[in-house]
Amino acid sequence: MMTIDNRQSLILTFNPTQKNMHYARDFGLFVRDGEITTELNRLFDADWRGEQFQPSDSPLVISPSGSREKLLALIDSAERSIRIMDAKLRDKEMIDLLLTKAAAGCAVKIISQRPGLATTGTSLQVRKLSRYKLHAKCILVDSERFFIGSQNLRKSSLERRREVGIMVQDPGMCQKIARVFDEDWASATDLLAALKTEA
Repeated sequence: MMTIDNRQSLILTFNPTQKNMHYARDFGLFVRDGEITTELNRLFDADWRGEQFQPSDSPLVISPSGSREKLLALIDSAERSIRIMDAKLRDKEMIDLLLTKAAAGCAVKIISQRPGLATTGTSLQVRKLSRYKLHAKCILVDSERFFIGSQNLRKSSLERRREVGIMVQDPGMCQKIARVFDEDWASATDLLAALKTEA
């Protein structure tokens, strides 16, 4: 993340390196919101001083302070569709909820590189990104709201590391995220088939 005064901030899924900015699938969000930027500055200052941080009520998703609960609630709120980009999705509670949502008729599509997700006999669909290295962490629900951030859906990212993300409800941005996901999905390969090919 990056903040500029108390007015603007950047929340990124990528590291500011040439590899991530040019050769990986990642997302970033430029936020013009004083309250969010102030909260990010408060987080930075607490970490800088080695002090305990207690998040305020905001769209920010901050690990390890309640990010699991916020992301579970986002996924559970889905009525029609869930699209996820996450190379390291491996948290059992998250996977169980995704399988439950898929079984209930929600269209669940995941772009990942996690062999444990490539399970047959479920309505959950998983593909492997073929055009770029997958580094993004993104959840799009019902094409109406999304999360991007540094958190992978795995225990260490949710419970043991300092990670930052944000929930957004904006039709225009949701449409852009959906378009990128759908284009990547169309060119992605079935995860089981990709694993067999690599073997």
